[in-house]
Amino acid sequence: MLDIKKTFLIILSFISGFSLGYLAGPIILNLFFVFLEKITGPFEALWLILFVVILTSGTFFGIIFGIICSLIAAFGSEEWKINRYIISIVIPLIIVSILLIFSQGLLIKEKNDCLNMPDGVNRDECLRKVANLQGDTLCAQISDRENRLECFYHSNLGKKDSSHCDTISITEERDQCYAAIGWTTKKMSDCEKISNLSSNEYHDYPSSPRESCISDAAENIETCLSLSSEEPKRLCIYHVASKNEDYTLCSQNENQRYKDLCYRDFALNKGIKEPCNLIIDSNLKDYCFNSKY
Repeated sequence: MLDIKKTFLIILSFISGFSLGYLAGPIILNLFFVFLEKITGPFEALWLILFVVILTSGTFFGIIFGIICSLIAAFGSEEWKINRYIISIVIPLIIVSILLIFSQGLLIKEKNDCLNMPDGVNRDECLRKVANLQGDTLCAQISDRENRLECFYHSNLGKKDSSHCDTISITEERDQCYAAIGWTTKKMSDCEKISNLSSNEYHDYPSSPRESCISDAAENIETCLSLSSEEPKRLCIYHVASKNEDYTLCSQNENQRYKDLCYRDFALNKGIKEPCNLIIDSNLKDYCFNSKY
C-alpha cells in the first residue's frame, strides 16, 4: 500500500533539494568567478565563459540536488541519529538562505569598491560587471558613453518586462534598455517603445536601436521595407523570408548583392540548394552549391 506520508516527504525533499541547486549553483559559480578574476585578471578567465554559461543553469543543479535529497528521504535509515528529513529538507533550505545573504553582501561590497575607484576605464568596467548581476541602476554611474550604453543593454538581456525602462530619464539609455528587452522577446510592441533617434544621433552605432530591434521582430516584408537603414532592412528581409520559409522574399532587397547574400544564407541555413540558382554573383553561387548541407 502506498505510504502517503513518505511519498509527500519525498516530494517535499525534492522541492527542497531543487531549491538548493537552482539558487545555490549559480551563486557559487558566480562567487568562484569573482574570486578567479581577482587572482588571474579578466582576460585569463575568458576561456572559461562558455563552460560557465552551461554550468550556471540553475535547473541543472536543481535537478541534481533534488534527486539526491529525495533519495535520502526515500532510502535513508530510520535509525539515523539525525532525522533524514532534516538532512534532505531543512539543511538545504538553511544553506540556500546563508548563500543568498552572503552573495548579496558580496555584491554590495563589490558595488562600493567600484564606486570608490577613481574615474577611468577600470571603474567603468567594474561597474558594468556588477550591473550585469544587480541590474541597470549602476549603469548611469559609468562615465564613458559607449560603455554606459553597453551596460544598459547587456544588463537587461534576458528580461521580458520593460516597465522598469520607463524610469530611465536619458533617451538613448532608455532605448538600450528597451532594445535588450525587444531582442529577448522578439515582439514588435517592445521594439516600438524605442525612440526614433537616427543612427547619426547614436554616433558609433551603424543603425538605430529601434531599427535593429524591428529587423529581428518583424513578421512581414512591409515592415522591413519601411526601415530607412540598409543593414537592418537587409537583415529584416532575410529574417522574414526565413520565418515564412519563402526564399523568394529575398528579391525584395533593392541591392543585388543583398539579394545574393539572402539567397545564400537561406540555402545554407535551411539545407536546400534551390535558392542558389537565383544568385547572380558567380563566387557566391559556387560557394552556395558547393557547401555541405
